Amino acid sequence: KAGIPVFGSEEEQVRDGCLASVSIDFVALGEETGKMAGKILKGEAKPESTKVYVVHNGKPIYNTDVLSQLKLKVPAAYQNATKTKTAGSK
Repeated sequence: KAGIPVFGSEEEQVRDGCLASVSIDFVALGEETGKMAGKILKGEAKPESTKVYVVHNGKPIYNTDVLSQLKLKVPAAYQNATKTKTAGSK
């Protein structure tokens, strides 16, 4: 409403009206977490010595409805990013 672009931290926020996000793949994160938990439960690793898993490859996504409302264009580097619309829009 104020004409200020808002960036979210995950994909669902973009569908709810944020302009864009570079979000993590929660499925991949869950798989990695499962592997870590499996090693701990099998006694192959200890929780206190298990390294924190850091996600390095985010998934860029932008909302075409918000992009239009703000009269903005997608930078060339993000032309192949995932596109979505605001939830409930046509």
